[in-house]
Amino acid sequence: MKDLCRLCVLALAASLAAAGCGGGGDETVTIYLVQRLGPDGPPGQIAPVLTPVEREAREGLGAARQAILELRVGPSPDERARGFRNTLSPGTRLLSVREVRGAATVDLAGVEPDQLATAALVYSLTGLRGVHAVRLRLDRKPCCAYTHAGTAIRELTRRSYTGWTGEPCRLRTSPTHVRCRA
Repeated sequence: MKDLCRLCVLALAASLAAAGCGGGGDETVTIYLVQRLGPDGPPGQIAPVLTPVEREAREGLGAARQAILELRVGPSPDERARGFRNTLSPGTRLLSVREVRGAATVDLAGVEPDQLATAALVYSLTGLRGVHAVRLRLDRKPCCAYTHAGTAIRELTRRSYTGWTGEPCRLRTSPTHVRCRA
């Protein structure tokens, strides 16, 4: 009986550890794709914005890796019909992603993500359990978001994009933020 209880505790600990590392427990992964202006865009939108979409979680693939790969794949045909467009260039390749103490470090190669794609990476990754910040690197150098002096910002959070015109509509909380039409 004592061995059976010990086995149950070990099994529970293993399943909790897997869930915390994106290895299970969640049935979907939320990514943020660009949705454009115009008649194909969402009602009331006044600027292209990031919009959350769900993807079914793939077994054996960590949530952070899946989120980035889903951004590369882009919108489904149905999403394209609703005004979504490619967010992360197919020329941007994922080399690795690691999570340490709440920060996801993403190593990329190829085409540097533009502002919308960089923000999509930040929103998608910080939406995962336990991830609060993102460090982006291109060809082993910090990249993708810069200060006015041209220095790469080494760690990005959702707060880095507060009030920005591409900020997801549902996350805008201040009356001074750029508004989506109601």
